[in-house]
Amino acid sequence: MPRARFLAEVAAGVGRPDPELTWVDQEFLVEHDVRPWSGERALPLWLPLPEYGGFLSRDVSDTLAAGLAPRALAETARATRQWMTDHPDAVKAGGLAPDAETKVLREWHGRLG
Repeated sequence: MPRARFLAEVAAGVGRPDPELTWVDQEFLVEHDVRPWSGERALPLWLPLPEYGGFLSRDVSDTLAAGLAPRALAETARATRQWMTDHPDAVKAGGLAPDAETKVLREWHGRLG
């Protein structure tokens, strides 16, 4: 599934059907201490290329043939958000803080124009 579709489906599931997406060069992210995947200052689901190319590409045909019935991504996002709301003590903060994200995006857009 292309990343834009993935993010659009997650956004729809959490009530944000028209997210504003900005695609940023990975070199720029590294220069601004944005880290991959998870943890402090991380951008979830981003992994540098080419070293992680294909990381999330898997053939699941055997699993589907064995009976796995995956649910829609939007439904999963909605259920995850509800679980996080219901269990706030179990949720660990991480990722790029909103103020840091705003700063990185401002610098990215300033570089472009």
